[in-house]
Amino acid sequence: MPGRSRIFLQHHSRCENIQRWLNNKTTRPKSLQHKTDAAQDVLPTHLQNAAFFTGHIKKNIRNLIEIFYMTTEGLLFIPDISGFSQFVEKTEIEHCQYIIQKLLEVLINSNQMQLEVSEIEGDAILFYKFGNPPQSKEIYEQVEKMFCDFHHMLRSMSVRRLCQCGACKEAEHLSLKIITHQGEFTTYNIKEFSKLIGKDVIRAHQLLKNDIPEHEYWLVTDNLYQQHIKSEELPEWMQWMQGSKKVENDSIGYQYAFLKPLLEKIPEQSRFPSAAQQGKKELVRVTKEMPAEFMQLFYLAVNLNLRPQWMEGVKSVDKMGNPNNIVGVSHRCIFENSSQELVTSYIHASDTCIEFEETTVDGQRTTHYQFCKTGEGRTTASIAVYVKKNVLKEMLFSLFMKKRITGLFERILTNLELLYERESAGDPHPNHHHHDHKPDELFHHN
Repeated sequence: MPGRSRIFLQHHSRCENIQRWLNNKTTRPKSLQHKTDAAQDVLPTHLQNAAFFTGHIKKNIRNLIEIFYMTTEGLLFIPDISGFSQFVEKTEIEHCQYIIQKLLEVLINSNQMQLEVSEIEGDAILFYKFGNPPQSKEIYEQVEKMFCDFHHMLRSMSVRRLCQCGACKEAEHLSLKIITHQGEFTTYNIKEFSKLIGKDVIRAHQLLKNDIPEHEYWLVTDNLYQQHIKSEELPEWMQWMQGSKKVENDSIGYQYAFLKPLLEKIPEQSRFPSAAQQGKKELVRVTKEMPAEFMQLFYLAVNLNLRPQWMEGVKSVDKMGNPNNIVGVSHRCIFENSSQELVTSYIHASDTCIEFEETTVDGQRTTHYQFCKTGEGRTTASIAVYVKKNVLKEMLFSLFMKKRITGLFERILTNLELLYERESAGDPHPNHHHHDHKPDELFHHN
């Protein structure tokens, strides 16, 4: 009897014979068992009679027959984030991961055509749907929704982010292309995972790399375009162009249309106005120069986990279910006997200066933080309070509260400077102190 390795090689070499036999049969066997028994006829006698391998061979032949007979026509739909590789290579991996996760979630949530998800492939999602493809209009509307929702999320991230890292800055340059193909494929299971298999699955993936000069487009393979896409059901602005992709000894023809006109449908995300832009009145401002990097001071200030270490009187911070501190979300500062809900309401950054604001939920009062570079390793930090204009309240504040608030802000900036020194020194257990002063006037005066 031949050695094990030789038998396996002969077994796998007969797969092609089985496929050829199946293709040539005019009448397919009625049952799966009949199919399996008939297919074994094309195997060599010694392999059929090898007792050691009989179970293994039958099992593999059965799997092959099942795949062949279960192959079904369907639609493959692949949204792919362009610029992903460069994005990952150039940026901070943790924030990059978060951004891509959010964008992929948007694509999945915008699925209105009841497409099934086969797998998420890093920067792309393989959707599929068995059966005849939907109408042209329905496929286009799915393309439009995914594209618009994707860019709406990017624009929202751009205006709301506090982080100034490379990943968060570069995210707005990501783009989306969508590949659609009608072909034959089936599913198979590996433990709890369901995967797609078939030549057309490979062909659809091969089209992700092509010669199209732009990065945002809808690509439709010729077999889907010619048989199912009706131009009269699509927007007039769509300009279809022809292309092809050479693969091995074949080529895949396709049509494509750029999606840039859809950007006009996406509402502009206007930045949140500052307190000054809203016409609020500045009541007090305290400034302190520090031997510190301005961006690092900013990151310490917006890190809510560190807030009790420098904001006098704050015992803890409740993030209220918001994992990230971004513009438009709330957090709650917990004091000894009270609490105050604040909304991160404004952000503006340049190469040498960054400022952000937090506003009470009633909109009456805003605390403004600013960090500006004044030299190498030196920063001017300031804190100010703005309120809605009210002559009586402004007068009362000047008479009874301004001096106390000024002292409070001076201590807060000193605490922030000390925190910066500890963080820079890598002290894992800072012995920070909370003053006995009660700063409730900062958070509760009207």
